[in-house]
Amino acid sequence: MKRVLSLAIVLMLAFSCVFTAFAQTDDTASPDEAKKVTELKITKLPDKLTYTSEDVIEPDIDLSKIADENATEESLIKYFSQFNLELKLDLTGMEIEAVYSDGTTEKVDAKDCKAELADPFNYGEVIKALIESEKNMPDFTEDMTEDEFKKIVNELSSKLYGMIYREYTVNVSYQDAQTSYKINFKNIWPDVPQLDERYEVVSVKAPEKVNYTKADTDFFYEADMPYDGSPESKKYYDETYFYPEFKGLEVTVKDKITGKTYTKTFDGTEEDMVYISSVDARPDVTMTNLEVYVMGDVNEWLNLPEDEEYSTEVTGTFKVNYYANGVPSKDISSTKDTATKDTATKDTVTKSATGGNGAVQTGNPITAVSVALVMLVASGAMFVCYRRKIEK
Repeated sequence: MKRVLSLAIVLMLAFSCVFTAFAQTDDTASPDEAKKVTELKITKLPDKLTYTSEDVIEPDIDLSKIADENATEESLIKYFSQFNLELKLDLTGMEIEAVYSDGTTEKVDAKDCKAELADPFNYGEVIKALIESEKNMPDFTEDMTEDEFKKIVNELSSKLYGMIYREYTVNVSYQDAQTSYKINFKNIWPDVPQLDERYEVVSVKAPEKVNYTKADTDFFYEADMPYDGSPESKKYYDETYFYPEFKGLEVTVKDKITGKTYTKTFDGTEEDMVYISSVDARPDVTMTNLEVYVMGDVNEWLNLPEDEEYSTEVTGTFKVNYYANGVPSKDISSTKDTATKDTATKDTVTKSATGGNGAVQTGNPITAVSVALVMLVASGAMFVCYRRKIEK
């Protein structure tokens, strides 16, 4: 009996120790558990509160999805819905205070915090808005004016910009606590360094041929629709144009670094070396002193190596005449003397390569600017929509 009682006492003591151990384990919390971050306070906002397209982390988007002729509205929306706006958030200058469960506070290094957009726009939502807006657009017809087209594009761009360029909330988290602050994402083009222009045009001597007639013009549908004053032929009235010849054209330029001057004389076969703008002409209207633009790369003209430090492109002008009823016996000799120069300023207005009017930057080439990919995506989607409209 004594042995049984002794064993019972030993077991009771053993269980007592175990229970005591468990009780101590349950009642004794670790330092980390006793002191938790319950609140984050931003005592000083980051230095950077405005972001631009340069700060966008571009998603890995397959742009061929846009050009795919088999793409549907649903497939475009579904594909782009997997991407959200991401920015390179900068917390430099931010001061954060952590409040612990025991009431104490402590400054937290911003580098130890995680920051992310709380309300980023979704690329798929932008595409969806674009497509929905497109359904309300008027049909694109051949007689649509440039102003009408611009109005449609501007209205659509304004809607898209409102979805993209706006105020966003940034969530900042540390351990289990979180706080937030506001930033602005703006459509601001960054300053782009311009290359200095190495050459300036001193003079331009007009080519051998400066007088043109109907025989030199290109009429659209001339065989089927000659211009006879009828409403049908008048439709193509303003689409008459001619390309001036440039045999004998001389361009003299000055190297602004060395002070040397160079003259390039063209024999009329260097189409790949020089751009000559087309001239609009009306079949039955005589027009004189029509300005023609000549553009090209001086280093290419002179067979010099490419200049990586300076722009070597120049722009100049010369004058030509168009005679509706043939060149008069007494030629206007002043035309050859009125060739002018153009110092290749950024605002030079030239004819486009297709013969229409257009603004061309004739100064130094611009360094590529990285913009928010979403605008490229939206533009591509817009192209898909326009294509569908035109094909109807």
